[in-house]
Amino acid sequence: MTSNHPEQIDPALLRPGRIDIKLEFKKCTKSISKEITEFFFDKTNLVDISQLHDNVHSPANIISACMSSTDGKQTVQLLSEQVLPNVVVEAQHILSYNEQ
Repeated sequence: MTSNHPEQIDPALLRPGRIDIKLEFKKCTKSISKEITEFFFDKTNLVDISQLHDNVHSPANIISACMSSTDGKQTVQLLSEQVLPNVVVEAQHILSYNEQ
């Protein structure tokens, strides 16, 4: 069972024997991102993760990028492109705020 809002789950479902482990998947560090990518692709094909940042991508995002790519290099490129629009929007927001 997965949920983005575990606090909304009926307590009857959360009692021992039904839910035995609660695990939160946080955003990945660079090293975890590299491990996930190398799991999908040949480990001898070194993956350069210097373009990625810590605590940006969830494990699900990285796995999705791996499944959409043909190699580790393409995965890193795809993940770095996913971040760029958010950075641009944030920069525009800061610039417009400073102009006021």
